[in-house]
Amino acid sequence: MKKIFWLDTETTGVDCNKHAIIQLSAQIEIDDTVRHVINMRIQPFPGAEISPQALEINGMTEEEIQAFTPLDSSLKTLKNILKRYVNKFNRDDKFVIAGYNVGFDTNFLRAAFDYINDPYYGSWFFPCNRDVMTYVADYITLSGVRLKNYRLETMCEHFGIELKAHDAMSDIEATKQLYEVIQKYLIGARSLENGGYSVN
Repeated sequence: MKKIFWLDTETTGVDCNKHAIIQLSAQIEIDDTVRHVINMRIQPFPGAEISPQALEINGMTEEEIQAFTPLDSSLKTLKNILKRYVNKFNRDDKFVIAGYNVGFDTNFLRAAFDYINDPYYGSWFFPCNRDVMTYVADYITLSGVRLKNYRLETMCEHFGIELKAHDAMSDIEATKQLYEVIQKYLIGARSLENGGYSVN
């Protein structure tokens, strides 16, 4: 059974040791079917640094984010959702986390668990991720395409995928579409390399 946790976060900065998650979005996908959608607005933990630039990018004010749900309550809700779909005591029953440059998001999520002194982050997830950005590297290698950068926004523009930038749920939807498009391209390109036919 395939269990994928599509993840994206918006944060108050780029350093998971001093900045905080302010939006956590996820889709729980089991055997290619979305079973649960999560979209949390999370109050920064006390003492978190808040970058004005990050707030500007996310279109939020400090007053708005301070009214969000506290971190401990948010993670309690998240864990209650996770336990519906995996058995944290079974090392073979875990989620693979997926996303775009998803190591950034997993670092922040792990730091959030650490902040509330919860040592069980790894009870829910395998220690490996599906990073769609690595498939972009395969696409670049096989296609020869060169872009100004390889951010999610740029890749979506390249493939004509709609994206509301800096909204975590929109990022997930766009990442999933990008993954499907690139997978289709890679299958076709490798088929041609092996003397087969292109996949349209």
